Amino acid sequence: MSLLGWVIIGALIGFLTGHLLNGGMLGRARDVLLGVLGASIGGGLFTAIWPVDAAVMNVPSLICAIIGAVVMLGSCHLSVRGMR
Repeated sequence: MSLLGWVIIGALIGFLTGHLLNGGMLGRARDVLLGVLGASIGGGLFTAIWPVDAAVMNVPSLICAIIGAVVMLGSCHLSVRGMR
């Protein structure tokens, strides 16, 4: 999957996760940006470990992008909750 696909998936996951985790404590825009960052890192790590055609959207890279976005958002939400 290409970088554009990771950005779209990350933005969608960031938006949805922001709504699910205590109403988006970090703010909607920050949730979306963290989702994009997490999906890009997760998808990038996947393609570095297992090189695939970037033009083709495949299920394993999609799953890694989703996991990366959820991990990034979850860890940021937990750290903010721990500071309060």
